[in-house]
Formats: sequence, C-alpha cells, structure tokens
Amino acid sequence: MNLYRNMNRELIQFDFMVFTSEPGDYDKEINNLGGIIYHMPVFKGTNYLTLYKAFTEFFKKNPYRIVHAHIGSLAPAYLKCAKANGSYAIAHSHATNSNKFGERIIFSLFANGVRNIADYFFACSREAGIDRFGTKIVNSNNFSIIKNAIDSKKFIYSDERHFALKKKFNLENDLVIGHVGRFVESKNHRFIVEIAEEFCRERQNIKFVLVGRGEEEENIKALVSKKNLDKHFIFAGIRNDIPD
Repeated sequence: MNLYRNMNRELIQFDFMVFTSEPGDYDKEINNLGGIIYHMPVFKGTNYLTLYKAFTEFFKKNPYRIVHAHIGSLAPAYLKCAKANGSYAIAHSHATNSNKFGERIIFSLFANGVRNIADYFFACSREAGIDRFGTKIVNSNNFSIIKNAIDSKKFIYSDERHFALKKKFNLENDLVIGHVGRFVESKNHRFIVEIAEEFCRERQNIKFVLVGRGEEEENIKALVSKKNLDKHFIFAGIRNDIPD
C-alpha cells in the first residue's frame, strides 16, 4: 500500500485479488486510488482444483501485463494461469518459512513450484529469498530485494504527538511498550505476554499497548487474564494513527 500510494498511477495501476469475501481495511482507499478488488474463495487445501479453474477463467477474461504474487501456497496456481494468458509473473517472499516441520512440508508441497513458473523473484531480504526460492535463484539476475516501503517522515518524533496520545489513553505516568501486528502466531504475542510478566514483577507503572486484530486475539486476551495482567494491557484494535 505504501508503494501504491506514492507511485505514478497514470503509468502503473494495481488491482488486487484477495482470498476472502470480507471487506478489507484498505478497500475504500484502493477504490479511491483507481484500483479494483477481486474476491476469491478462501483457500482450504481441498478446493485447490476449484480455485485453479477459477484462476483459468479469470485471466482469460482479465489479461494482465504483470501478475505479482504475494501468497505462497497458491502462487504457483494463479501465476501459471496468468502466464498462459501472456502475463509476466513475479513471486514475492515476505518472510522466512515456519520453523515447524509439518508446516514447512505442507508449504513446500504447495509453494515450491513457483520456482519453475515465475519470471522474476522478489524478497524483502536475502534470507527470505533463499528460504523460499533457493540460493541459485537468489544469486541470479532475476532476483531483487524489494525493501518494505516506509514513509519515514510520518515517524519523526514530536513531544506534542507523544504527550497527546499518552493523555488520550491516560498513560502520562506509565512506561509504554507498543506492538503493531496482526494477532497471528507468527507475530509472537505469547512471548510479549511472557516479557510483560517479567517486567511487571519489577515495576507496576508499565503498559503494553497491542495494536491490530486477528484470529489469536481472544486467546491472547485470555492468557493476559490468566496471568492477572489485565491492568497492564491495552488492546487498541485497528487504528489510523499508527505512527503516533
């Protein structure tokens, strides 16, 4: 989204394919910037062939010059269908794979085929590229590191913004530790709670502010309550003032 907001959209336009029927947090902004959002069914493993057929029909009707793949497990399917209709295919790795053996095996079964399909390979780090594409591809001319786009000006510190937000949450006298991320296992909220438990043994005027939402949110709230840390945690949800 940061790239999309700042690029010349008269030369390049992004449209988005998402695997959910639910509205997304950026839908309105994408539409205002000229982008189209296509909704596909959630991938459940068992509906792979159904989705493959849907991709085939989609790219016949919508021949895109470039298709940029971000979702690992389905990327080989829709990139193959896109290439069959004349598209250039980009595969993009945003992280290293899971440390859990079973998850790595399942991911590899679905995702590794992208190595033989994509024309170009992107990753947010060399490590993320090697883990997904292998050393041979990472060392080739078809691989590039595309760093995550951040508008650093928004994060310049100011006392005014700092104290206004602390006052809004009644945190003037507290040490504040913040975390921004979806409530999913890979963001490691359980470890944050463990850290909080240790901190709160040493001092009481400390607050942990967790921004985001996701499937693990209720489990993390339950864990916080189990450890009697409720007064030290603020679950701030989805916000539009992340830099503050």
